[in-house]
Amino acid sequence: MTKLNAKQRLFVKHYIATLNGAESARRAGYSANSAKETASRLLTYDNIQQAIEEGAKERLEKAGVQAEDVIAEIAKLAMMNGEELEEWADKFGMRVADKTKALELLGRYHTLFTDRVEQSSEVQINVTIDGLEDEE
Repeated sequence: MTKLNAKQRLFVKHYIATLNGAESARRAGYSANSAKETASRLLTYDNIQQAIEEGAKERLEKAGVQAEDVIAEIAKLAMMNGEELEEWADKFGMRVADKTKALELLGRYHTLFTDRVEQSSEVQINVTIDGLEDEE
């Protein structure tokens, strides 16, 4: 992994396993009170993002799974009709909520969902320039 301290390495390890930032931060030893904020901050760091990508890729390779296979399976689950879903759920002990999660994961993969925060405020700027006098 790229230059990370011990806590960051633990965060990456747990994040790859859980995909839960706050939980990963807590497990890595960061404060439970600010775990969500810490995770959010850590996930903006390029070296953390790179380490997560490398670790996830390595984990998939060890399992003999390609990223395309995972996306294909998620897509298959997400696009099942009600009858197929019930049959599959009975066979594999799945819930309908799993289809919703599959749709969410597929949407996130294709960046269909973005969090937007709208912010508005008024700013007043007063400028004073010393040394300039009105000439009459």
